[in-house]
Amino acid sequence: MTGTPQDVVLPAFAQDGPYFETTSSSVAASVIARVPLVGTQKLARAYSYLDGTAVLQRSLSETEVMAIERMRLASASGSSERKDMRGTKSQWKALHDEILAANLQTWRRVLA
Repeated sequence: MTGTPQDVVLPAFAQDGPYFETTSSSVAASVIARVPLVGTQKLARAYSYLDGTAVLQRSLSETEVMAIERMRLASASGSSERKDMRGTKSQWKALHDEILAANLQTWRRVLA
């Protein structure tokens, strides 16, 4: 099940750790809940396994609130852009399957 069309996750990283040294539980939670993250290209690069389904990208000049407003306006207008922002169940399933397959390969290498 996916969240409602208005649901998004706003990761609040106080430092650069979740970008370079650690992983973020916010990112994992958004994928598990099938709710897109609002983030910059920096976030998309740090979590390269995420695709357009999982990240509502905003520019550096756009605040999180502006990105959410853009998403909601697209939703209200019935725009096809909104569907792209939210992702379909099959897109989320494909993302889950890709992540699981990559994790399985990693663990096979680690345990070999």
